[in-house]
Amino acid sequence: MNRALPQAPRFPYRVRLRGRNVVAEDPVHPGQGVRLGFWATCFVEAANEREAGDLAFQSLYEDQELKGAVRNDPANPPAVDVEDVLELEQLPSNTPLGQPSYEWFDQSGPTAGY
Repeated sequence: MNRALPQAPRFPYRVRLRGRNVVAEDPVHPGQGVRLGFWATCFVEAANEREAGDLAFQSLYEDQELKGAVRNDPANPPAVDVEDVLELEQLPSNTPLGQPSYEWFDQSGPTAGY
């Protein structure tokens, strides 16, 4: 007889991540790179804060649009840190789970190259 293990209760979390050292194409000057940073907010359901952070990281790494925009040299990759994990009473309405929203900021202006 196979019995499934009981699953730990899941709770809603808001996770804020900070990305830095992202080289992307400058939208104003096509063909030139610009160094950017971002704040990403991701809503997830998880058993604890650590899992919530892991799920938010995973959502960034699976974001094909973000992957397509990054132009970093492999020797100088972007960095991402979990800045804040907050357990919520409930998820905001109409909020897709695991889909990060981004706020971009300029870190240093144009780069010499990609």
